[in-house]
Amino acid sequence: SIAGILENAGVKETSHLWMSDVPLSLPFLPYPMGGLLSLSQGFLISSMIWASIAVFVIDRDFKKALITCLIAAVLAGTGFIHGFTLRGNDILNQFGSSFNSFVTAYFLLGILFLLASFFRKEPRKV
Repeated sequence: SIAGILENAGVKETSHLWMSDVPLSLPFLPYPMGGLLSLSQGFLISSMIWASIAVFVIDRDFKKALITCLIAAVLAGTGFIHGFTLRGNDILNQFGSSFNSFVTAYFLLGILFLLASFFRKEPRKV
């Protein structure tokens, strides 16, 4: 076993570092670890959402971007995207209702798109 190999090598004690013991605000490179972990949960769905938002903004279709932001807020609030919990070194999805900063951000972005839809000019002609 690995413990036997370490003992034979002269290692008397090993220290264990659990991710759940590390504060989520601890910077990992220049970013907080909590932000990186929350972006990793549901990354495929959130990537499709952000790609859709980018396409709708480029096409100046702000009402569709608003609807996409509201869908993203619901998904973030239910834990399908951005929801995680740490148990030891395991990163687990955390399904269930929660009003986190991502929900707030998606709602605020949706309000921005709602305001932009009132001030938009004619769509671009291709």
